[in-house]
Amino acid sequence: MDDYDVVEADPVEALRRALAAGDTARIDAILGRLDPTQIAEDLGDLDPDEKATVFERLPPADAADVLAEADDITVEDLAEDASERLLVAAIAEMAPDDATDVVAAMPAERRHAVLTQIPGEQADDVRDLLRYDEETAGGIMTPDIAAVPDHVTAREAIQRTQDEIEGERFYALFVTDADDRLVGVVPVHRLLFAPGNRRIREIMNTDVLSVDVATDQEEAARLARRYDLSSLPVTDQEGRLVGAITFDDAMDVLREENDEDMYRMAGSAERDPTHESSPRRFLLRMPWLLVTLAGGMGLASVTGLFEQALGQRIIFAFFIPVVLGMAGNVGLQSATTIVRGLATGDVKPGRALTILGRELQVGALLALACGMIGGGFAACTSLALGNTPAVGVVVGVAMACAIIVASVSSTVIPLSVHRLGADPAVAAGPFVTLLNDLCGLTIYLLMVRLLSSAIVA
Repeated sequence: MDDYDVVEADPVEALRRALAAGDTARIDAILGRLDPTQIAEDLGDLDPDEKATVFERLPPADAADVLAEADDITVEDLAEDASERLLVAAIAEMAPDDATDVVAAMPAERRHAVLTQIPGEQADDVRDLLRYDEETAGGIMTPDIAAVPDHVTAREAIQRTQDEIEGERFYALFVTDADDRLVGVVPVHRLLFAPGNRRIREIMNTDVLSVDVATDQEEAARLARRYDLSSLPVTDQEGRLVGAITFDDAMDVLREENDEDMYRMAGSAERDPTHESSPRRFLLRMPWLLVTLAGGMGLASVTGLFEQALGQRIIFAFFIPVVLGMAGNVGLQSATTIVRGLATGDVKPGRALTILGRELQVGALLALACGMIGGGFAACTSLALGNTPAVGVVVGVAMACAIIVASVSSTVIPLSVHRLGADPAVAAGPFVTLLNDLCGLTIYLLMVRLLSSAIVA
């Protein structure tokens, strides 16, 4: 396989070979065959020092595109390790909201040094955006918006916006009053086809949806998606228009939030752990494993309390993994459904009782079906081993009870955590699993103690 084949098959490996050889000309040749999006993706698989070396070979325009497309970890690495010269040149080429993300990732001293070198208007925009929490609507909005006073004509509005806004950002024309308060919006197509002498106030839509700068970014993104808005205006506390959230930025927020929820539910991290260093990944995952280990010790202790009952009928020990596995899987399904619904807005916390009732119904049906199937299997197994098939009754009843408890607890816990203002994805991971295992095991062993003497005499 020649060098060009290596680039096609694995650009990261090709870059690593060139880096190891110190062949900057080869690095340039490889980068020349890749678009900025591909470069951003491949940088995520390199070590921090390798990222900086490759990044330094890019022209400012490409460097800007790479920073806009790169994952958060890569942006943090480059914001810290790349040269100030290239960072300043790249940031000057970026949209203000993307530039702010890069500057926010820098150490404090470097941030100040870079801001003093960025061209005036861009630096002012970045400083303004840095005032907002990065998790809010203000933190993800762009100040590059098209806005005109309500008294101008359609012709004047077009003239005012032609040279002031990037085409890709010009989704709608926002309308303000004399105090810069948002009062309406004009879709681009309506503006273009309106008579030139018509006042903007006569053609604008006054039923305009907006969010405050302090609105949580996930809530703002959900609104943009729910109402299919190409651009969601953002206002300050006085209702003055300060920016807008574009549809692509809203979708990025929802994707990042969903990824974050999944990683938290897995108990590994709040962001993509695959691009972290091995020591960092160890530190992220070990605390959650300690929780699971402690829970396992608790399960062992619970089992020890029922040693006598299990000793008299050892066959019951065979079915512990089955009961715990079924209860755990049903609980995980319920928890995932709730957490996902809360994230997308499909599950309304105010309808908790209705949601719980539906999950209870589903859990009861699953408990009945799984209890009958599991109990039947246990009865056949017991009979094959020379024991009474009545063992199946104990296993079936215990499994059904454990499944119902798991479905209820896995619904109540995420809803309760969300109501308390915390992230339900955290509770839906190892903690829900651990609770379901403890409850399932306790229920099963209690059933063994209560029913085995009466049924399996």
